[in-house]
Amino acid sequence: MKLWIRSQDRKELYIIKDKLYLAKGDLVQTSITPYETEQHYEIRYNFKNDILGEYKSKERALEVLDEIQEFIEKRGTSEINVENGITNGIKYYNNVYNMPKE
Repeated sequence: MKLWIRSQDRKELYIIKDKLYLAKGDLVQTSITPYETEQHYEIRYNFKNDILGEYKSKERALEVLDEIQEFIEKRGTSEINVENGITNGIKYYNNVYNMPKE
């Protein structure tokens, strides 16, 4: 079963065939003065460094990775039973994980 992840901005869907990893993002300017900056953390995919989501702390980014892991481990556990018998006994797999906004 393939896993898809929808990007945080909801504009892209990625089929996951490679690793996801945590990386420090560029410093973000938080005010008009260039000296006030804030570090953020990104969850990236594959060697092209596609950014799936950005978070204000390393801890939150790690929580999101934990959620993705849990999603992978739990998917495919529910069943659909339709009265006409067409899908009785067929497992339903939810294969799209939506990146949280924050």
